[in-house]
Amino acid sequence: MFPLRLDRVKRKTSEVETNMWTEEGAPKLPRSLQIARSVPNLNTINSDIEGTTAPTLRRSNSALSTSSTNNLDIFARYRMCFIGLILLVVLILSLVSSSYFSFSSAQKSPPFRSNNGTYTDNNTPNNGVPSIPSAAAAPSARSRIPPVLPYGLTRPDSIGVVLVADLDKKSRDIKSERLQFISYLQHAAIKITKTAQSIPPSTSSPEKKFPGVDTYAVTWGAKYKFSTAMNEAGRGCELSELVWFDHKLLTFDDRTGIMFEIKGFDGRKDVQLIPRSIVMERDGLSSKGQKHEWATVKDGELYMGSIGKEFTDSKGNILGNGFQWIAIMEKNGNIRHEDWTGNYELIRKALGSEYPGYVVHEAVEWSNVHRRWFLLPRRVSTEAYTEGEDELRGSNKMVIASEDFSSIEIVQIGVLTPSRGFSSFKFLPRTDDSIIMAVKSEEIEKDDFQNSYLTIFDLSGNVLLPETQVPGNHKYEGVAYTYDWVAVNRRNV
Repeated sequence: MFPLRLDRVKRKTSEVETNMWTEEGAPKLPRSLQIARSVPNLNTINSDIEGTTAPTLRRSNSALSTSSTNNLDIFARYRMCFIGLILLVVLILSLVSSSYFSFSSAQKSPPFRSNNGTYTDNNTPNNGVPSIPSAAAAPSARSRIPPVLPYGLTRPDSIGVVLVADLDKKSRDIKSERLQFISYLQHAAIKITKTAQSIPPSTSSPEKKFPGVDTYAVTWGAKYKFSTAMNEAGRGCELSELVWFDHKLLTFDDRTGIMFEIKGFDGRKDVQLIPRSIVMERDGLSSKGQKHEWATVKDGELYMGSIGKEFTDSKGNILGNGFQWIAIMEKNGNIRHEDWTGNYELIRKALGSEYPGYVVHEAVEWSNVHRRWFLLPRRVSTEAYTEGEDELRGSNKMVIASEDFSSIEIVQIGVLTPSRGFSSFKFLPRTDDSIIMAVKSEEIEKDDFQNSYLTIFDLSGNVLLPETQVPGNHKYEGVAYTYDWVAVNRRNV
């Protein structure tokens, strides 16, 4: 319909090509590409150095293509620099925000789930320590222990506690078709109420408040039953002491000499006893396992000891001194043995119980703060050992000894009940080892009677929590905290 006029097309094309060039013969580029003219030409620079003139741009499509390519390379570089700057700003902002939230998390712990399934804010007065497993909760309800402990060195308002039982001959599970031996873990919480005292205002100064004496209370939680088949001559799982070592909660069988790790002690899973080592009596060459009664950590090593008196028959005749040796597990797992007969003799002398009198030890702790040994004897007697009367020779004494036992101090704790003696204790966390939580136990074999009590007192012997009965009528011989507070303090100092 509209015939194509080739002559007119050729004429228009010629005009466009002519307008693309200036009078001087240089290309007249579009505005978007004119920036390329401000960039020096390498050929021109090289020619100037050599004293020659750069070749004139030729009127060709290849020249336009080269200028466009150089121009695009410049834009690409600017674009990459801009993107890099944005990424740098994002990185700086992310580092600043992570530091802020790390600081915030140190001030405010995440919530934990309590036994009734609700969430509780950890920034309540209990300082982020979760409630104990409830004794009334359904078996499926498990307490949740936060995987990361709250930082900061303030004293907690509530401390989780766990106790382990030594049932002696009652540890045999008579209901089981297989040979099984049982024990119990009892949970509790120590509630600390911080008080303040006031000085009445006067005409010269306003009212002032200063820290008063803290008060303590205990709340009992869930009890868990567990078992093992490991035994010696039909006796086993007679567990004495609990101690944190190498990030593990350990307990000790005073019949077999086995050191167990307790798994699932927090109630989230079934409680399991995992054998970690067998400690032999005396110098380690004996065929008999050590009669474990106490354990403590000193300078990164685990000290394990027995009752500290001679091995005697029912009438007090000496048969050996294996109970006066201790075992020390080094950081690499090796075990060495030391004869502590001399140390035990010095303690016995300080208590006025030299042979034929005796002292039975089941609660010994080393204080790294005071660089002292603290011992709470189970039995103290000025008379010779007899099996029947031994059950009524309890103690309310505390022994504080220097590292080499050359200096010994005796402190009396409250009022003595003859059938009760100390079986385990721990320093309360973040009290500079000035407050002690201890367990006392009693056992009358002829009456098939066992019982245990928890008490708190200071280093001067002032009782802060009277002896409070542990539910269940069992003999508990080990106590520890549900957190490794010593490791936490070491990490935060």
